[in-house]
Amino acid sequence: MDNQVMNTNGGELSPREQGMNEYTQMSNYFTPYDGDYVKLDELTAKINELEPGIGIWRIVVAVILFIIGVFWAFLALLSITSFEIGTLLFTGIVTALHYLLGIFLIKRHKSRKASNAEELEAARKQYQELSDKINNAFNSYPGLCPVGIEYTHPVSRNAIGEMIRQGRANNCAAAINLILDDMHKANMEAMAAETQRAAENAATNSGLAAAGSIASFLFK
Repeated sequence: MDNQVMNTNGGELSPREQGMNEYTQMSNYFTPYDGDYVKLDELTAKINELEPGIGIWRIVVAVILFIIGVFWAFLALLSITSFEIGTLLFTGIVTALHYLLGIFLIKRHKSRKASNAEELEAARKQYQELSDKINNAFNSYPGLCPVGIEYTHPVSRNAIGEMIRQGRANNCAAAINLILDDMHKANMEAMAAETQRAAENAATNSGLAAAGSIASFLFK
């Protein structure tokens, strides 16, 4: 009999023991790449942060400042026609400050956009290099890897191992199915809870509206 299916006592390994061996071999193989997975997570967050559109608030605020500046400029024109020098100076200064701040925000946005573009390109390049490294490791796995590459992340591996250790699954494939089932159940429970809250809120609002209508009728 193959030694891989024999336990330390010389007996045949149980399906769970075989599954645990399968998991241990897979986990030990990918453990040296845990740092790369962590770096990929960090790069993903950084890329999302640097994606175009981030920082657009500066443009929005600048436009608002320009609109307010137009209002103050209008007041300044009124001050000219009424020869109110003090009001003219005040409104003129306020108008200038609004326009200067708006221009500063636009220039700041352009500067950050250019800087972000360089950081984004560098982050994407590093992300691709690490992805290629992990893909190559996966393709070089001795024999057939018991899990897909999407489950080789240390968090996923730990969850798979926990399923087998708890006795809920006998192998990696069964553990993955259970994890997906648990995720689906959690999502369904969350949706059900949200639906219940929405129904309760709707009932409360309906009751309040009805109470308001009754009160209005009684006090006519």
